[in-house]
This record gives sequence, structure tokens and C-alpha cells, in this order.
Amino acid sequence: MDKAGLLQLPGRPEEQAWLRERLEALTVREGIVLDIILRNPHVRDTAVAVKLLSKLDEYEVVGGIRSYEDLGLYYLEEHAASYLELRDYIDLDKLGRQYEAQHPGRFAGG
Repeated sequence: MDKAGLLQLPGRPEEQAWLRERLEALTVREGIVLDIILRNPHVRDTAVAVKLLSKLDEYEVVGGIRSYEDLGLYYLEEHAASYLELRDYIDLDKLGRQYEAQHPGRFAGG
């Protein structure tokens, strides 16, 4: 689904109006998050769409993460800097997978 598809979802008129207004005011960051959210197959009506769009600020966007190894290195740099000197001995792929399990997310191209 894309942004135009959101406006075609079934739902109450006030939800559809809120969606139209909110989509016009998206920041670039929110647009990136929305593109990822729209991959969710559960977005079938305006009530779900409104709920997801109202929480865009709760999502974290981290650039440059293209693999679990990148995600593991990100974790070390941002959350465990004291272990950075040991990174040659750490399985970054495994660490990235563990981080994802605790912080569900998606890799988004672009």
C-alpha cells in the first residue's frame, strides 16, 4: 500500500479527514517511517491507519543500517561503547540479531 492507498481505506469520515490532514503535514522522517509502516498487512481500515500514524514519533530511524552486522556495530557504538575496542572479537551479526529481537524493526532501502 502507498500513501494514496491510505486515503482509499474504508472508515469513518472523521478518520478519513484526519488521515488527509496528517498526510499533508508529514516530515521527511515521518514519511520514511510511514513507508515502512505501510508494509504492515494489518492496515486495512482508517482506524488502524490513524492509530499507527498518531504514533509516528515513537519510531526510531537509524540511517546506514543495511545488515545485522551494521546493526550490531550500531549497538556497540551507541549503547556499549566500552566494548568497541573488542569489536574484532564480537560476532556483530549475532549481536545485531539479538538487538533486533529486543527492538523489533525493519530494514528499509533508500
